[in-house]
Amino acid sequence: MYDLLRALDFTDGQTARLAKDWDDSIAPKTIEHPPLYHYTSPEGLLGIIQSGELWASAVKYSNDLSEVENAKAQLPEHLAKLNLDNFPGLRHALDFVREYFRGDEQPPQDAYIFCFCTNGDLLSQWRGYAGAGGFSIGFANLLVSDARVYENRPFVAFKFIGRAALRPVLYKEEDQSTRLGEILSHAAEFQARALRKDVPQDKVDIFLKWGLLSQLMEWVHTVKDKAFIEEGEWRIVVFPLPKNFAVQSGLQPTQVDFRVRGAAIVPFIRLTPYSSAVLPIRRVVCGPNARGKLTQEAVMRALKLRYDGVAVDESLVPLRL
Repeated sequence: MYDLLRALDFTDGQTARLAKDWDDSIAPKTIEHPPLYHYTSPEGLLGIIQSGELWASAVKYSNDLSEVENAKAQLPEHLAKLNLDNFPGLRHALDFVREYFRGDEQPPQDAYIFCFCTNGDLLSQWRGYAGAGGFSIGFANLLVSDARVYENRPFVAFKFIGRAALRPVLYKEEDQSTRLGEILSHAAEFQARALRKDVPQDKVDIFLKWGLLSQLMEWVHTVKDKAFIEEGEWRIVVFPLPKNFAVQSGLQPTQVDFRVRGAAIVPFIRLTPYSSAVLPIRRVVCGPNARGKLTQEAVMRALKLRYDGVAVDESLVPLRL
């Protein structure tokens, strides 16, 4: 995905302004979100509490890969439903994107995700992710947005890790198509502004191809079948910055680490808050287990070492896993 930008000189003022204009036009400054819960094991809970980090895992090594492949296969059908005659200037860029998505690599660009649910006490999530003795961790005021640093805001922002976004998963076909239409409209508006400023056509074309590709890659990682709508899922999606492009652009490449999960070695990216900020944990729900009160007490003691004002509750789901 970043290969497209290697032909551009980011020390050139016009290129830098063009990049900022694209980000300003396409990426929301902040994402207002409901309380978001991450389901995890006891080891996962302690890891998040003690490290103060979230770990986004490579999609290729997760159960979510099949969902991404399905979304990728459905993208041409969704695009066909839109009236592309309204976007004549995007035809070449869209042809490039279609060809890119026809590639054999599945998916065609490494992505890393960290998942949340809007329900902190959901039976299907306890069964699917947390297992016996699991937990859900409730977060508020998360901010993840394409390398921007926001100061004096009631959000906890993460250090720069490449292109990253916090997005709700779209389950309904009409919502998925609406989002595609928004992406194309923003791209067309960006193109019109750039050409009015006499930006060379070849440079505009590069940004259009890259911008559309990056947004559509985000789209395929944030759509799911409507059968899963009960989950109310949100995701942090990260596209790491490759070393060769980072060096050219004067940026730090994204650090990829590795961990063991089951019998597999899984790549992951650390999502670390800026400066001395701590993760905005607001609630922990202790999943169904036979040691409810003792577990609740242990979690409260672990939280007090670093976090204030966190509610710790027992699950109300009548289940013993």
